[in-house]
Amino acid sequence: MNEKFDNQGVHHMQNHILSLTPALRQHECDQIRSDLVAWLRANFDLHPNQHSQLAQMPSELTQQLGHRIARSWESDVRVTFQKDTRDQDDVPDLKELIIFGLDDPETGHNRLQNTGAIPPLLIQIRYKYRM
Repeated sequence: MNEKFDNQGVHHMQNHILSLTPALRQHECDQIRSDLVAWLRANFDLHPNQHSQLAQMPSELTQQLGHRIARSWESDVRVTFQKDTRDQDDVPDLKELIIFGLDDPETGHNRLQNTGAIPPLLIQIRYKYRM
């Protein structure tokens, strides 16, 4: 059974990925890097709204995000994930995606990479409030 795409489900999935043997973890990271959307659909029980939102995400963003998540997990670093919306409320015009720590699309490196440590990645999904 797949996990729900919520805080608890993502936490369980990260625990699972980070507990795998290096070879199995690398296989998962390769899949994430190759096609993040397909990996999410295969590993999470997504609500129809979430399927729609994934289909609408720009391919450049999904490629960057897939690469960065894989790089974090390959280095045994957790991704900070906070989802403040419920599946059924995930209407595209009512939420926003906030990401800190993506690599620079031109260089493929993060500004903090010269420290030798993998910089943290934060993904937050929250409601946008209309005025």
